[in-house]
Amino acid sequence: MRSLTSLLALLILAPLGAQTPWSQELDLDTYASKAPDGLQVNGAYSFRKVLSGSQAEPNAYLQLGAVVATTPAYGFGGLFVEAQPAPFLVLRAERSALRFFGTAGCLLSFPTASAPFGDDAVKARKGQEERTNGMRTLLQATPQVRVGQVVLRHQATFGWWAFGGRGPWFYEYENDALLRDHDQTSDQQTFALWESSWGGLTTYCGGTFQVTRASDAGLERRRIGLVLSFEAKESWGRWGQPRGGLILGRNQSDPNRKGELYATCSLGTSWTVR
Repeated sequence: MRSLTSLLALLILAPLGAQTPWSQELDLDTYASKAPDGLQVNGAYSFRKVLSGSQAEPNAYLQLGAVVATTPAYGFGGLFVEAQPAPFLVLRAERSALRFFGTAGCLLSFPTASAPFGDDAVKARKGQEERTNGMRTLLQATPQVRVGQVVLRHQATFGWWAFGGRGPWFYEYENDALLRDHDQTSDQQTFALWESSWGGLTTYCGGTFQVTRASDAGLERRRIGLVLSFEAKESWGRWGQPRGGLILGRNQSDPNRKGELYATCSLGTSWTVR
């Protein structure tokens, strides 16, 4: 993992001496969720290059950057590499250092993988959250197919987690699951969307199906939902290039939330610095 961090750092610094043009991008995003309840604010600064001369032009790009984020439960900072080598595929790798604040129910210890960790169990352990550091590596592949105005997209995210504490099982806030130290997670989300234009916006509406798994505990969550999202076609001046989305759905299968409704929403924007 140290070699991966060094490689990402090298890739971040490489554009500074490059002869070919790179744009510099600033991103700001806010995410909120219900069941489980959560709030996250992200900021990212990156170098972005359109891969001119490729067969995928103008869709192909390479993006290298740094990201910081905070939630009520933890914060993190890291480096990432993202690339779209072809119109039908986006790849991303991220390596982040985590700091758990010892609040909001995150990183509570549980004795077994079968222990309940729903809202009541988390509230009963209030004040027992641990303050500690951790590391996370994410690898993500997002293939998609377009047929007219229909967009079919699958986002596959694999995570590797390391953190200290009493354990042996820890409640992890982002995946709403129990993990061990040096555990793995898998999140598979499929979208079927209808793309359309509305003024200066590109809009998407449709459905999604999501399966999240915690490797060592053998836990699995299945969700189905409705999606509505938008992104600006061009910059809105000082407001950047806004984007946002909303997912409303139901937990079909979940260790603690089966049948419960859930919601996630996001709002963000991007600025081209130069």
